[in-house]
Amino acid sequence: ADQIATIEEGITMSIVSLFDSNVRKYPDKPFIRFNGTSITYRQTQAMSKKAAAVLAANGVKKGDAVAVMCYNTPGVLFAMLGAWRLNAVVAPVNHKMQAPEVDYVLNHSSARVLVCDGALAPVIRKLTVPVTALMTDSGADGFESFDTKLEAAPPLDGVVPDENDSAEILYTSGTTGKAKGCLHS
Repeated sequence: ADQIATIEEGITMSIVSLFDSNVRKYPDKPFIRFNGTSITYRQTQAMSKKAAAVLAANGVKKGDAVAVMCYNTPGVLFAMLGAWRLNAVVAPVNHKMQAPEVDYVLNHSSARVLVCDGALAPVIRKLTVPVTALMTDSGADGFESFDTKLEAAPPLDGVVPDENDSAEILYTSGTTGKAKGCLHS
């Protein structure tokens, strides 16, 4: 039975279940508009399932952190939805941060993978924390392309999260000291 997650019905709610519910309602309606191109709900769902496969192939599993350091591009949405399909925790990283600040967030969150915009490669090259960096939107020499991997990946549905599972770690700017992470379920 195809059910829409609602609190009233006692079904576990998650970003992915709510998004997938909207895919069923509006499959061909634009979900993303970027640089004059529309990407439908159905296309976004397909790319997020491929992103889940790419992240899983890079060792990401339930509870692992996936950092995203991107401009507002489709790749960041695919990566976030893909991580949530694996019940991983998304750690957004401000694209204005410099390497020491990014190192801190990666280390504190224990991120296994960093999906970032290729234009940010100069910062990524200076990182000291070991992390698999995958570039989206634009390529960068010496780094694998998240977008190319998406095209080749098979779809992966992922898992259904528990309502108490962590979904995101949001970090403060650290203006009064080290950035602080706030965990959201």
